[in-house]
Parts: sequence; structure tokens; C-alpha cells
Amino acid sequence: MGYREIIARKKENLAVKILVSSIVASATLLSPLFSSFVAHASTSATYATTWNKLRPSLLPPTPFYQSELGELKQLGHNPGSHNLTVVVDSAQRINALKAYANAVNTPGSPLFHHFLSPHQLDSQFGPTPSLLAQAQMAIKDAGWKIISKSPFTFNVMTNTSTALKIPVSNAIYAVEGLNPVHIVPAAPVTMKTSHFFKSPESHLSFRVNAAIPGSLAAYNFRQQPTQVQTSTASNGDILTVISFNPDITKALPSGLPFNLVITAQSPSGTPLAIKSVQSISDSLNNLGYYGNGQPFPGSNGTLWQLELVAFGPSQQTDILSAQVTLDNGTQATISFPLPTFTGSATALFPLTGAQISQLLGANTLYQSAFKQSPAPVAIFTIGQAPNLTDLSTLMNQESLPMPHVHITYEDGAQSNATDSQTAVESNLDIQAVSSVAPGATIEDDIYPSNDSTDPLLSFLTMLSQQNTIKIATVSYGFFGENASALSTLVDACTAEGITLIFASGDQGAYAAPGGQLGLPSADSQPGVLTVGGLNVAATATFDNTGKMTSLSGPTVLKAWGGDYLNGLPLSVLNAYLQQNAASTGGFGTNPVPTWQANLLPTSANGIGVPDIASLAGMPAMLGINNGQSIQFGGTSLAAPLTAGWLADLESLNHVQNSGMGNINPLLFQAANTHPSDFLQAQWGSNGYYQVTSSEPGSWNPVTGLGAPEWDQLAALWHPQAVTHLSLSSITSTASVGTQVPFTLTALTASGNPDPYFTGPIQITSSDPSAELPDSSQLRFFNGQAVFTVIFGSVGQQTITVSDPNQSSLQVTSTPITVTNPISLTVTNSTIVGQPVNIDANTAVSSANLRYQFWVKDPANNTWRSLGIYSSVNHAQFTPNVPGTYEIQVFVKGLTATTQTATATVMVQTPSHVPMVSGLSVSSPTIFQKVGATVTFSASAVDPQGTPLYQFWVHGPNNRWSMVQNYSSDSQLTLKNLKAGSYVVAVYALDTQQYRHHAFDQAYYYTTVLNVGSSVHLTLPDNAAIGQPIDIEANASGLTDPVYQFWIKSPSGQWSQSGAYGTNQYQFTPNQSGNYTIVVYAKDPDAPATSQFAVIASQIISVS
Repeated sequence: MGYREIIARKKENLAVKILVSSIVASATLLSPLFSSFVAHASTSATYATTWNKLRPSLLPPTPFYQSELGELKQLGHNPGSHNLTVVVDSAQRINALKAYANAVNTPGSPLFHHFLSPHQLDSQFGPTPSLLAQAQMAIKDAGWKIISKSPFTFNVMTNTSTALKIPVSNAIYAVEGLNPVHIVPAAPVTMKTSHFFKSPESHLSFRVNAAIPGSLAAYNFRQQPTQVQTSTASNGDILTVISFNPDITKALPSGLPFNLVITAQSPSGTPLAIKSVQSISDSLNNLGYYGNGQPFPGSNGTLWQLELVAFGPSQQTDILSAQVTLDNGTQATISFPLPTFTGSATALFPLTGAQISQLLGANTLYQSAFKQSPAPVAIFTIGQAPNLTDLSTLMNQESLPMPHVHITYEDGAQSNATDSQTAVESNLDIQAVSSVAPGATIEDDIYPSNDSTDPLLSFLTMLSQQNTIKIATVSYGFFGENASALSTLVDACTAEGITLIFASGDQGAYAAPGGQLGLPSADSQPGVLTVGGLNVAATATFDNTGKMTSLSGPTVLKAWGGDYLNGLPLSVLNAYLQQNAASTGGFGTNPVPTWQANLLPTSANGIGVPDIASLAGMPAMLGINNGQSIQFGGTSLAAPLTAGWLADLESLNHVQNSGMGNINPLLFQAANTHPSDFLQAQWGSNGYYQVTSSEPGSWNPVTGLGAPEWDQLAALWHPQAVTHLSLSSITSTASVGTQVPFTLTALTASGNPDPYFTGPIQITSSDPSAELPDSSQLRFFNGQAVFTVIFGSVGQQTITVSDPNQSSLQVTSTPITVTNPISLTVTNSTIVGQPVNIDANTAVSSANLRYQFWVKDPANNTWRSLGIYSSVNHAQFTPNVPGTYEIQVFVKGLTATTQTATATVMVQTPSHVPMVSGLSVSSPTIFQKVGATVTFSASAVDPQGTPLYQFWVHGPNNRWSMVQNYSSDSQLTLKNLKAGSYVVAVYALDTQQYRHHAFDQAYYYTTVLNVGSSVHLTLPDNAAIGQPIDIEANASGLTDPVYQFWIKSPSGQWSQSGAYGTNQYQFTPNQSGNYTIVVYAKDPDAPATSQFAVIASQIISVS
């Protein structure tokens, strides 16, 4: 990236684009997670008004009305028409987009990599017709002319004949174009030639002084030099060599550039201009230099730099010397003691794409591109299109296939436009991608240098409306962008699986407008992958002509931009950085993303930039421009190199169709879990920040995470890397209501945990009442996730974990023996009239437990409660009849569902006291024909006496009648039955019980007969979706019937009318297809089960 700013928007007569944000979300995936976001915006007043009638308290709560109106008012004072880009959508939908884009790119999220198509983006969650109508109406009312429409944009022109009016609508979210958009156009860095020193030179004696001499105070250095060497010319002028590198007195890696600063002062301390630095040499003939010494811009020649490199390791004392000539004619020889140099790396000559891929861990990806085409890449270009002849020359020179290039001219760009300043950048971008992604398909979108619209928004809009390209690279910086409009389009792209790769910049830490400390606006977007710059060195061999013949590791890196920048005077630093000299980095205006939080310093007040880094400095990349070899550099090289390797990776991993979206969360996760997949810079600075650690996996605001080892990331991110799952528990037994921990491990073919497995997974259990974790909240660390299950049922229970996207990935735990934690202790046996004591015991002690006890009376088989829920775990009751009593306790607080335990107690007849202790009745079948004769036979258990029987009947006359009083006759016969329902009740007492009127001790039994009973439905054959349907049922042969309705939807879901009630019901269908209507009708005294009911059904078609 370069520095020269060009204004990419004219102030008058500009075409206006209204951006319609499309909320990229899937209805199926969003519900219920994002249901709160996607509700339709409530309609509100839509109008236009003048400034004096504006009522701020009633304006919609969108960024335009809350923070941008002042800029619009200022724009209204300027004559002429103006172009604006208006984001049209509701705030709720914009928030839904942001939430979806975050979820779809977050490992572990249930929506992870569920990317959307443009069709889903437009048809499902684009602006609704009502929102579009609201915005259009407000815009027309304001007197703005709508020029054209498209899925994302309306072209309009403001009205200049009258006072500027403000459109008011909830559908107008933000406005772009109120301020000029400035572009920092790419001015690719071309590298200086490196020189060998031919032979050792003599040198002067020297002295080392770590303090700044008084004569240097005039320079206002911003930090103390690490080492200072002075010498004095014959006329008394003082020449000083300075290093700000903290390791200059220790050891430096060979092969990496380092810098020295040269100053000259008069004996009185006045800075003197240097004319030249020549005859650079060292005593061991181990150094090279990039060009001759150069004056720092902004220093008036009083500060010069030497950029040096050691060609190999050296443990001997080495002395640098050079001849310095001042503007006043003074000549003197300077010298400087050099550190030792370690490692095996050497300075390299410009590299090919294959060599860069080899050194930066992408060789496997590079080689794979010859077997399968890399994923398509889009390139953003300003000005002149790339020279395809130059590209063909480079491809032939490196024996690479020519890429499939499609050049599209946008926003009025012309194919015959020429611009020498932009031509180098366009060649760099396409040659960088083509050199590391051989044979890729490249879409190069060309925008005019004087684009009247915002080309970045146009580029992002284009990307979001196509479904082929999932990688895009941008090598320009932007100031003045509307953050709301920009973030909306970035979110739209990443929600569709598009990875946006931006060069971080070449202006060091001072990349904000006017050379201030800060970043270009686009760098602060969390959905953008920002790439900083590095210098690279490695071991190499050379032939006798100096040609590099082989490369090998290990690779060593430093930040591109020098090791001296932070010490320079601020005015000199700013002038130097504006000539594209250092990797841009720092902290942006957006909050720190969650994925960066644990790697950024605690003092970070915003998003960290860059995310990663790649080659931008020495030894540069070999390219062709106007038929001549050229050395490409700058972060304008780092970004397209990254795009090319990602294109190789997506193709190798077979995700080129879906894309990978915002890969920043994956990168930072990798840095945490697999730091060896990154190579960090050894040192360096960018004018304010510096490399704080060279540890792999560390982050700094100069080189980010450093250079990724792309081959290793490709293996870790491969969707089929996990071949099987392991599921274990620390226990084989558990009680209902207790937490059982499980450990799930995702394993590769080699049996190692895969640190990048993020699911999705599904968790099921053989226990339908088990409390299972929300799998969407499960977080994997180094391939493992721990979760707990609370079983709700006793028995042998298992847990099964599966991947819904890969049927082969499934594992079931070994069975867990689950026991009931509740036990009941009751009196073993007792007799009628004596109390029965019950105690409930639980294996889990908790003050939150609540108990309720129930007893089933054997005389009538009905349950009765012994009290409400309470913390008391014991109860008592006194039986009044003999027989077997069932006891049940319900316990709340153990699990989400109520737990139970049961017991029985046998109650005996008192000695010498005859009592009935059991009753059975032989009954006819429930459904009978009219005119039938039926017989009921009763048999009571009464070992010490004689039982008596009483029969009652509730028949079609709707009255209870005693048809036989207590007698020894145990049979009842009903003849010539009429249509209707009959409830028959039988009571049994011992003769002595009857004599003592102990009627409350009677055993009794009831049953139902349905004689000639039926029911039918009345409802239409067809109905419309969303319209109520009235259902009516009428039963015959039932006494005072009650009804219950059931409805089966076309999707197979059942719903019901509730408890038995009236014969009418209404429901509203919400699906098209066939609904099945079922009705049950029964006697009101019959049990509420289908056994005692008559049934009818009918199908209705809904469309």
C-alpha cells in the first residue's frame, strides 16, 4: 500500500447509490436462536421534513438519525447535487445480520459454517416490501430523485433547487457519502539491490557510548539508543552511528536486515547535512547492504540510514566502516562494532512463488494446485488493469499455468485507461495470486481512479450478490467510510462464506488520516483478515555466479520496517512512513473480538491489527512490469499471497464451493491450541509498537500472529480430519438426579485429538427423561469437550454422540447403571385401624427437596394425597379396610422432572372381626347392541364371614338407581338393553359390617357399557390456510356425552382440544396439506381413556 491520498468522491453531480442491506440469515437456522432479531420492524410514520421542523425525540433509533444528521446538514449548505449511499433496512434486521455473521463464523456455534447463498440473502432476509416502500416514500418526499433500482441499491440524486429535506423512516439505517471517502492507493514497494562486500577494509579505532551525546539532543530522539559510536573529523565535526535495536550488543540472526542511523554535527552541536555514504565494508566481509546509505525524508539530510544484513553466522569480532561526505565538504570514515550473528540463514535474492511457499509453510498447498484447481479469487483494483502479457511472461518464466482471468470494469472504469502509478499494483496483485495458486480462476474488478462512488462498497456489494468467489483480496486503505454501511456489507459477505483479506498498510503505526497514530477504517472490521509485513531469511546455497541454487529451513522472520523506527524524531518518522516503509498495526476503534481477547494485552482498547503477516520486505517477490523484472514488496504483496494460499487450502479441503468466511476465529483458536502452526518475527517495530515476543502463537501490533504454517493449518482444518470419536465417563454407576460427567474426544486417523474439531454434534440418551447439555454450547479444547448428564430413569442407560453431517462419526458410551436415589420405608404389616408410618430417603442431600405422599385405597382403587408438597420427608395414614395398599412418593428438586418411589403395605383384618378384603367382578364387553342381555358376576374375599352385594346402575334416563340392595346374590342381569351408556357399580360388605352400617369400609367396582353408541363429525372437506375451521361432533347412544378432539397436521404433529368438553371446536391451520381430525365421545362418568369412548375421524384438505 502507498500513501498518496486521492479523493474518491466528487462533491458535485455524483451518481448516488442507496445501499439496501440484505440480512443474511436462514429461517431454519436462526430459529429460535435469533428469533428476537428477525421480527418485522413495526411500521411507523414515513415522511420528509425540513430542519426547523425536525423533532429529534421522535426520530428512529438508527445510526443515521442518531449520529449522522449533523453531517447531512453541513452537506446541505453546499450548492449542487450530492451523492449519498443509504443503507435501507431496520435496525432489528441489521442486528440479526451481525449476530448471524458472528455465529456462522464462530467455532462451536450450532450455525458454524452454515453459510448462506445470495438467494437466501435476498429472498428470505432482504428488506421486506414494506421496508422498501417506506424508504422509497421518504426519499421521494424529500425530493430526491430515484435513478435506478437493483437488489441491493437504488440510484438517486438529491434535489438542489430547494432546501435539502430529511427523509424520515425506520427503514433508513445509515447514510454513506456525507464525508468524502479517501483511498490510500497501493504504491507497491520495490526493493533495493543487495550488495556483497568484496574485501575487508581497514577501519578506525572507535569508542562505544550508550548515552546520547549532548550534541544529539537537537534531534529529539524519542528513545534512548542501545548503542552509540562517534568519530571526529579533522575539522572537529562529529559523526555518530546509532542503533536502537535492543539486541545490537548481543547477537542477531543472520540473513535478516538491521539498520543503523548516521548523524553529523558541528563542534557546537548544530546538525549538518550529509551528502553521501560510500565505501561501505566490514572487516569479515560478511555483510551486505540494500542500496547505499539513504537520507531520512524530513531530516534535511541530517539523518541517514544504513540497511544491512549478515550473509551468514559469525562469532568473530566484525567492524563496519564507511566513508561519509558532508554537504560542507568534510569527509570522514565512520566505524561501528557489529554484533555476532547466529543461525544458518542468509540474505536471499528475490523469490518466486514456489520459493515463498516453501519458506512460509505452504509447499504442500502449492503442489496440490497442480492436481486440482485452486478456489477462485477476486482482486480489487483501482486504475489500470493488469498487464496480461507481463503475467504470461512470469508464468512462462516460472513454468506455471496461466490463470483463468476475468477482468470486469466497474463504475465506469475504462479498459484503455493508463496510470503508471496504479499499473504496478495491479500487476503485483495478480502475479502474487497466480504465483502461489497456479491455474487459479481470478476475477479482477477494476474501478476508476476518480471513481465518483465508493468503490469498496461497490466491490463488497458485488461479492455478496454472487455465489462463486469465496476469497477476495484488497491492497488499499480507506478513510472516511461510514462504519455502519461498511460493517453491514462485511457481515453480509462473511455470512455467505466469503473471506475478505486486506493489506494492513505500509505506514507503520501512523496510518490514520494526516499521519496520526491509528489505522485505516477498514482495518478495524472484525470480519476482515488484515495482513501485515515481514522480512524473511533462510538457509541458501549459491553458485560461483552468485545465483541462488537451493533453499532450506529453518525460516527466520522480522517485522518489515526496521528495528529503529520507534526512536526516530516524530516529524522524521511521519515523513519516512508516508513513503511506504513499515507494516501497519495497532488497535482499532471496534471492540476487541472474543477470539482475540486472551492474546491481546490487557491494556488493548480495541481490535488488534494485523491478524497475521506475510512477506512484504526482503528478499521481495520476483515479478514482471512492462516486460522488465521487478522486485515486489509491501503489504500489497502480503495480502494477495495470503489469498493465493487460502485458495489452495480451500481446494485441497474441498470447501471452495462453501468457502470459509471469516477465518480470524479459527486462526486465533489455532494460536491458542496449536501455536507451532505459526512462525513469529524475531524483532521489529512500526514507529510506535514493537514485536513483544518471538514465541510461536504470540500476537503483537506489528506482525499479528506472524506467518501461518498454511500446510499444517490445512491439515487441522480439513473437514474429514476426524475419523472417530471417543466417549468415556469416570463412573459406571449413578443415581437418578446426580450429575454424570462425560469426556468426548475427536480423534484423527493417527489416534491423536484434533484441536480444530468444533462439531456440530448431537447428544442423545437411551433415557428419554435424561437432562442433556445444549450441544450448541459445548466448547472443545484441543479436541476434547466435557459435559454432564443427569439421568431421570433407572436401569442401564447410555449416551450417544453423533455428527449430523457425517454419519460415520458416532459413539455410544458404555452402559451406566442408574439406580433410584429414593427409597421408602413403611411399616411391614399392620391391621385395620392402626397407623402406617412412611419415610422417604434420598441418596442426595438437599434443602431444596420437596415431598408429596399418595396412597391407593384397595377398596376402590383410587389414589388420595396425604398432603401438599413440603420439605417433610415422612407421612402417616390409618387404613380402614384390609388389603394391599400402594404407596407412592413424589420428590421435586432432584432433577428437572419429578422423581418417584413406590412401596406396598399389607393391612390385615383384625382378629375375629370379619371384613371384606377384596372384590372382583366379571363384566361383559363394553360395546353392546341394542336389545342385548348382559350379566355381571361379583366375588368378594371374606374368609371369616359372609359377603353381601349391592348393585347400582346409571342408565339412559341419566339417573342413578339401586337395582339390588345388599344381599348374598352376587349376580346382576340387565335385559333388553336400550341405546345409551350404562355405568354399573358393585359394592361388597361382610354381613357384620352391614349390620354395623360400616358403609365406608365397602369394596366397590365400576364399569361402563356403551349400547348402540356412535359419533360422527361435521366439517368442510376443504379449507384455506390461515382461516379458522369449525368442527362439530354429535354422538348417539351415549348419556349426556362429552367430547375430545385431536388434530394431526400434514407434518405429522398432533394437537388436542384439551379435557373432554363440548361438541364444538375451532382451529386455524398453518400448513398446507391434509389434516386428520379425530373425535372421542364418552359418558361423563366413564374413565377418560379411549377404551370407554366411541371414535370418528375425517380428513380435510388445506391449501
